[in-house]
Amino acid sequence: MNKLKDSMLIRLCDFSTYLNIKTKLKEDKIDQVREMIRNHIQKNFIFIGIQERFEESVKKMFEKLGLEIRLPDNILKTRVNVSKKEQIPNEIIKILEDLTYLDRILYDEVINLFHGD
Repeated sequence: MNKLKDSMLIRLCDFSTYLNIKTKLKEDKIDQVREMIRNHIQKNFIFIGIQERFEESVKKMFEKLGLEIRLPDNILKTRVNVSKKEQIPNEIIKILEDLTYLDRILYDEVINLFHGD
């Protein structure tokens, strides 16, 4: 087991769910993996926010908790930094994609759930 590759999923899931997901991945059943992750998130989390959508996430969290937001408008403003450094070689990008494959599936499902609320 590659600890780096699976770290986010292990933290999110119980070990039984994690093993089921790993088995389904070996069988190339990605749709079932997505469904398992989605079900696990819906069952075990009341709310998950998205860093790139910080302001909207905070507002949704307050709304879900039935609280009124009483913060200055600019306190929730975030900006995304755009790097002006040189491009990462494709070989490195491929390695990173392989190492974060499960994280990407998880992230996509969280994004879908975030927009589905």
